[in-house]
Amino acid sequence: MLLHGADIISSNEEYIEEWETYSDLQERLEFLWNVCCCGIPDFNYDEYVSECSYPGAWNRVISALAEMDYFTGMRPEQNIICINEEDYIDISGQYCNVNIVDRYLEYLMYNGFLETYTENKFVTIEFKDDMARFCLTKSGNLLEIKTYLACRNLLGSCNGDVRTGVTIDWDGKMFDREDLYHQGEENTVNEIDVIGMYGLVPYFISCKNGKFTSEELYKLNTVAERFGTGYCSKIIVTTDLKYAVNNSEEALLQRALDMGIKIIDNVHEMSSEEFSSALSKAMELPKQKIHI
Repeated sequence: MLLHGADIISSNEEYIEEWETYSDLQERLEFLWNVCCCGIPDFNYDEYVSECSYPGAWNRVISALAEMDYFTGMRPEQNIICINEEDYIDISGQYCNVNIVDRYLEYLMYNGFLETYTENKFVTIEFKDDMARFCLTKSGNLLEIKTYLACRNLLGSCNGDVRTGVTIDWDGKMFDREDLYHQGEENTVNEIDVIGMYGLVPYFISCKNGKFTSEELYKLNTVAERFGTGYCSKIIVTTDLKYAVNNSEEALLQRALDMGIKIIDNVHEMSSEEFSSALSKAMELPKQKIHI
């Protein structure tokens, strides 16, 4: 995949290709997606997170785990979080409630995604593998993978290409950190959740599983217009727009329309077939070449 005037520094394909060697990958991703969209069974959400949807609750729990992962810092084992019990309670409370974090961890442990235990006033969370840690330590990663796989299916059937977790270098001139420091200049980069290419048309897709503001529209528009050569398609995929933008969806939708950005909303309520169909429509792909 080539972009006009830029270089793609990195993407997450190598990780996903490694995970595809897991015989149960699709089953595990669907399980996590179902937890994100529908919550965990036999849990009273009204008592703890009544003001947000199930994807909103997922976003808060995973954001708490992400903070704990960052707080842990350097560790011998990459897939282990080890944190003081007081910090565990404090971080959980910042994002939602320690009870809901506990229940999610119990449910994920019961279903084989991680192990968790407390010893000597330290909480240890050990993820089953890289895939589990990737999906459970950044709230948007699961939606990105869902979108990437749907786009790969669509674009692959018409000889297109797709990347996810893409880091773009603006001028295509790569420098080592020492060179940048020596030269006193910054190397401008951007991250795009999913980039696709079909013919001359590049697709820039931003995935939002939590709250965001109109600033995200401007970020997406700036990158797409700079590297899209006038043919680009700009799309935002979101699970619950009303919750995500604090009930100001009408203003955001109008601003997106003015910028030529298409929004696919309520993905958490769609089947896989419905989501693929919505993506295909937003990307304006040729129907006769697509097998959903």
